[in-house]
Amino acid sequence: MGQGTLDRILSGLGINIDLKLIFLIFAVVLLVLVIILLVMNVKQKKRVEELQRRYEAFMQGSDGKSLEDRLTRTARDVRRLDLGLKNQKAQMDELDRKVGASFRKISIVRYNSSNEMGGIMSFALVLLDERNDGFILNVIHAREGSYPYIKRVINGEPEMDLSREEVRALESAMIQN
Repeated sequence: MGQGTLDRILSGLGINIDLKLIFLIFAVVLLVLVIILLVMNVKQKKRVEELQRRYEAFMQGSDGKSLEDRLTRTARDVRRLDLGLKNQKAQMDELDRKVGASFRKISIVRYNSSNEMGGIMSFALVLLDERNDGFILNVIHAREGSYPYIKRVINGEPEMDLSREEVRALESAMIQN
């Protein structure tokens, strides 16, 4: 079927179309689409090149195996550091417990127990922990010798009656932090 036959059929149907114009419009539309696709292709190529450049910089000096080894070593190091941190925390807790039980409040009051002898040779020494548990050591010096006495203190309360020097020493120790 030639172009003349097609024109007669279309004219018989009441359609008056110039095929050259249709092909021209179709070619322009295709040309515009090709240009759009070329622009998109250039943009995608630039993105791929940028990703390739970043990948090569990341992998420089490494192959996949060495990168995997590096990540494995890093994960192992993190686990080891975490374990070390837990051990240090346990040690710190133990030290806190021991320090809390040690004598931290100390007071001493020196006094003259006898007017007969010269000098201040007697003393009351108080040693308490953070809960105010401990003892009072009172050493009384006399002409015949020295006499030590120990009195227990629990929660700041002595088990026995105290002399005024022992009371002063205990009060002085208890106000310490």
